[in-house]
Amino acid sequence: MEIFELTIHELYDKLKKREVSSVEATKAMLARIETVEDRVNAFITVTPEEALQNAAEADKRIAAGEMDILTGIPVREREVRLEGDAVSVVTLPMDSGRLDLTAVMTYLGRMEINEVHLEAGATLSGALLAAGLVDELLVYLAPHLMGDAARGLFRLPGLERMEQRIGLSISDIRAVGRDWRITATVKR
Repeated sequence: MEIFELTIHELYDKLKKREVSSVEATKAMLARIETVEDRVNAFITVTPEEALQNAAEADKRIAAGEMDILTGIPVREREVRLEGDAVSVVTLPMDSGRLDLTAVMTYLGRMEINEVHLEAGATLSGALLAAGLVDELLVYLAPHLMGDAARGLFRLPGLERMEQRIGLSISDIRAVGRDWRITATVKR
């Protein structure tokens, strides 16, 4: 079976097992585009250099164990598989091989989406906070201590000086069952 015939899940498995690299998958997709594009006319612009650069950066993230379900999957392949009745796929700029979060928020603002509620892991939460794109936090605190090896709320660079800390203004704390819900705004 050719790489371009694989489903996203099949390609994900091959990437995870290192049976194929993102660069190899991207080269296979680019070769397929070159073979059939004159007949299907599916693309306005093909950017092989950018695609291969993004693939190389994805391979680095995979090697570092930072792989999610779409890491290393060529972008157009994702779009084809995701488009449907209630889904629109929008291509936005990348920043160091990752989605440019400021461009995402700018796009959402142009679409008159003024409020985004996000439940995310430490990496995305940290990236949004570091980019200054978080106005308010809603944090749930369970009555448990997990130790220093537990995953934190935000992946941020380590602080070297207290001046580097991110200040919060707590506007509400309330009990929710046995947990605490803390609402805070980010001080700028």
